[in-house]
Amino acid sequence: MAASGISFPISAGLCEPSVAGPSEEKTNGTRLTRLLIDKGTKALRKFLDSFHPGSTLQHALCNNRPKLEQLKRNRVIFDTQWEKLFPSSGKPPDSKEFDITLLHLLLREIFHLKAPSNGWHKMPADADATPEASIVRIKCYRNELCHSVSTGVPNDEFEDKWNMISSSLEVLEVAAYRKKLQSLKSATIDHDAWLVEEELEQWRREKELEKSGKVSELCSCLPDDRPEEHVIGRGEQIQDIKDKVQSGTVPVVLITGGPGFGKTTVAKRVACELAKAENKRTVLFCSLLSKTTFNEATVEMINSCHKVVNTQVPENPGQWLKDWSKQIQNQVTFVLDNADGVIKSEDRESFFNFLRDVRMFSGKNVTFVITTRRTFQNPDLLSEEVRLHPLSNEQARNLLDAQVQNVQELSKAERIVELCGCVPLALCIVGSLLSDYTEETLIKNLEKEPLAVLEDDQVSIEKAIKTSFDLLTEAGQEAFVLMSTFQGSFDSVAAEAVMKACSIPGIQPISIIRFLKKSSLIEQPSSQRYQMHPLIHSYARKIGHAKYADLLARGEKLACVYFVSRLANNAELYWKKNSCKESLFSFNKDRNNFEHFLCIYAQRREGKDEEIMEGSQTLLESFPQKCMYLEKCLHPKNYAHILEQLLDTIDSTIQPMHVVELLCLLGHECRKKDQKKYKELMERAEEIYPLKRKEERKKKMRRKQKNCSQDSQ
Repeated sequence: MAASGISFPISAGLCEPSVAGPSEEKTNGTRLTRLLIDKGTKALRKFLDSFHPGSTLQHALCNNRPKLEQLKRNRVIFDTQWEKLFPSSGKPPDSKEFDITLLHLLLREIFHLKAPSNGWHKMPADADATPEASIVRIKCYRNELCHSVSTGVPNDEFEDKWNMISSSLEVLEVAAYRKKLQSLKSATIDHDAWLVEEELEQWRREKELEKSGKVSELCSCLPDDRPEEHVIGRGEQIQDIKDKVQSGTVPVVLITGGPGFGKTTVAKRVACELAKAENKRTVLFCSLLSKTTFNEATVEMINSCHKVVNTQVPENPGQWLKDWSKQIQNQVTFVLDNADGVIKSEDRESFFNFLRDVRMFSGKNVTFVITTRRTFQNPDLLSEEVRLHPLSNEQARNLLDAQVQNVQELSKAERIVELCGCVPLALCIVGSLLSDYTEETLIKNLEKEPLAVLEDDQVSIEKAIKTSFDLLTEAGQEAFVLMSTFQGSFDSVAAEAVMKACSIPGIQPISIIRFLKKSSLIEQPSSQRYQMHPLIHSYARKIGHAKYADLLARGEKLACVYFVSRLANNAELYWKKNSCKESLFSFNKDRNNFEHFLCIYAQRREGKDEEIMEGSQTLLESFPQKCMYLEKCLHPKNYAHILEQLLDTIDSTIQPMHVVELLCLLGHECRKKDQKKYKELMERAEEIYPLKRKEERKKKMRRKQKNCSQDSQ
């Protein structure tokens, strides 16, 4: 009775030798029982599930609840069975909990099956091979075995019953399978259909990969190797990057550094070094310059995987690369140069997730080396940073010498190196210019307009810095300009003081400082101290005067008030017990800023800048002590210059004592070097001082007369 010749291994494993002891007839009975309980229950359950699988069974039972409740009242359904149909826990029913009796009841009562010719409770005719007859037959045989006085079954009877039950189970298995196929044919197109479409899409992608060539045919895609003279001073960083990649434990190595510091040069050398045969690694170099979207970046990466540019771009390049990475068996490293555009874009997170997935799908065989001005951190994509700093003076001199091999020996190389800030790109540009300019002319121009000098037909320091500046947010650009008010290094407190000039409310100074540091536009030479490279500082001042003049002016006023007030506090600290060294140390740490803003303070006093004069009043309190502190801190020449500037800003008719004090202090400085000027200063002081004493006597006399008048009254 097996339908369409299909046979199912229903009896598999049921004909093992019986345990010693029972008779052969009893063994036959046990085998039939196992067939009915194990396979019969499973066949009935599959048939029921073909009508209502677990996702719809509860709904079907609820729809038929009135009928089932009536059967319960008639004691056709017992309490234990009811609990399985409608669990008191509120959980959905599970057909795995139903026995043969309950399965038979549900199939005949609520699934609208046509009853066999003999009804639902009598053994059907042997010739009836319908699923309904098979359900009844299994139920009847089950009842017969359960209610039989003896569990023994004679051999001839055993064969007949075994064949009959087996055939019924086969009929139900086939019917359930056909029902499942029919349901699939007429199923509503929903999420399941989406899964099918996804599978088809996967097949299409695999076909595209086949057309594109096998991964085993992959070869390195490399830039031209950089000459040795272009990578002077970067050997340690190149080796560090190679070690991190070859360790296999670092998914992403970031090459960061300021504009012109040589990130691309180092990346190209690293790519060529890693691709050497002994490293057994494929290296794919991709320039992502001007690529600002996820799709643009991934298409460029796909192009590096082919010997020729792929003219037919996949519809989903990111997914193509993920599928491609699943075939990777050997070590592959992508060197992604100038990735700032996509890292800064709205596709940032998609790009990071894509790198993570490619690494994971490749079985950690794929690694990435990325050059970027801005660092990033992603918890799902571990990275290690190799930061490029300006070269040492010796390295910078060697690089400059390598660029001017055909020029006579340089006599002022140290000054040129200093003006270039030890930046590799600047040194390379200057090296090319020395074939046309003398050292003296070049130095003079670098001192006057460094950014205008440091450019040639192809590269420019100013363009490199501008690229970094353009990647900043509006708040970041304002903060960048404000940081240029400082001369040399500064601390976070000073930065917070000038950040009050920002036009954008709610800015957190430390966050902005960290942002500029991650963007490689300011450096951190020590804990809580920051500085701008001189060339970057020049650009910040230039863009500040051109586009942010008001902002820059506000920032300079705030910085001036901050440092002059701090200078006054330092002077007071100097005269206190056990704090003299602390005061001098504080001055030396910010010497450049103190000297610069003292000059600014004097200039603004002369211009009657009320905001600065009012904010810096503490400097004029106990003025002689403040000046004596300055004498300890400043170079004599600078000290005398500051005193002269301050003298020109104080009106002797309003503050005669301050003028006299300044004249005496200046005279003291000139006494040993210029006796004539010393006498002039002292004479001027004596002219003011008697007038002052005469004015004080007049005031004293008026007070005395006033007191006498009051006494007489």
